[in-house]
Amino acid sequence: MINYETILSITDEQIKTAFGTSLKELREYLDITQMELAKYTSVPHQSISVYERGQIMPTISQAYRLATYFHLTVDDLIVYGMHMQKQIFKENFSSITDKFNIAEKE
Repeated sequence: MINYETILSITDEQIKTAFGTSLKELREYLDITQMELAKYTSVPHQSISVYERGQIMPTISQAYRLATYFHLTVDDLIVYGMHMQKQIFKENFSSITDKFNIAEKE
């Protein structure tokens, strides 16, 4: 069952950041440049750069072309990005707690 409260609580900023996080992670994983991705998807490389930084959201057609390049849906890119943001937060939190010898609350 779909949890509509969760869906409605996601902000545009979170979506932009998640999309950008996914785009950058996947592009780097495949070891391709922004210019190469632009060539393959017909999305300007300047646009890819601002998407990866989470500054703006792509148009639907650009989001679709980018997702399709990775054999994913636009939704997959957003959900993956949100997961990555949580993972990065956890890793950073762990390194901070280790550095300052702070015990995590359970």
